Amino acid sequence: MVDAAEDVMTQAIAAFVPLLKTRLSAGTFTTEDSVRYTFFAALLHAGVQPEQVVLEAHYQAIARAELDLLICSPSKVPLAAAEFKYDRAIPGGKHLPRTQKAGKLFADLRRLLLWHEPVTFYFIYLTDGEMHRYLCNPHNGVSAIFTLEQGKEYPLATDSFTSRAAAFHKAMGNWTDSATLRIRVNMDVLPDHHLWILSIHHTAPATGTQQLATDDRRLATDD
Repeated sequence: MVDAAEDVMTQAIAAFVPLLKTRLSAGTFTTEDSVRYTFFAALLHAGVQPEQVVLEAHYQAIARAELDLLICSPSKVPLAAAEFKYDRAIPGGKHLPRTQKAGKLFADLRRLLLWHEPVTFYFIYLTDGEMHRYLCNPHNGVSAIFTLEQGKEYPLATDSFTSRAAAFHKAMGNWTDSATLRIRVNMDVLPDHHLWILSIHHTAPATGTQQLATDDRRLATDD
């Protein structure tokens, strides 16, 4: 079923990018739910039928938690699970709480790994220029992931985040899995909007795993 999931998601992503560009270029008011429904439209373009898609499915391992989107085969076999995130400017010109926002990205990735069915996991993240610059800045400790080219992978383990700021850890929670991230999309969709699509899967614990590096001057900061 992995090949089936890959095929569906590859086609859906190819349809999603121009649909998202069109929406943002039109200046249509857009929220995180809007991004999710735009991806739903892309799934229809890819030949997925509405009855194959479950929105807000319940996690068995997390009370009151819901999965943004679950894609099933025509025979109702789960194929892929996706979470969505859209970070954008706060009205009034205030800066986003960037360190906390970065931690929450990894909290969402960690939650995907807790889904109880053997599916392919995807994280679809749209952001404006502020978080894009923050995540790609080597002083902030996560650029090793967010500057990877499409198709590249990065291993994550329990010790990958040891040098992150307290605010990052508070937002992320405890990372307890060994996993590998793969960059599916890393691109500007408009001059002021950037899109990442990541996949993540469990891997066996390994020795000598990478730690996300950062400038020591930033270790204790909250932004």
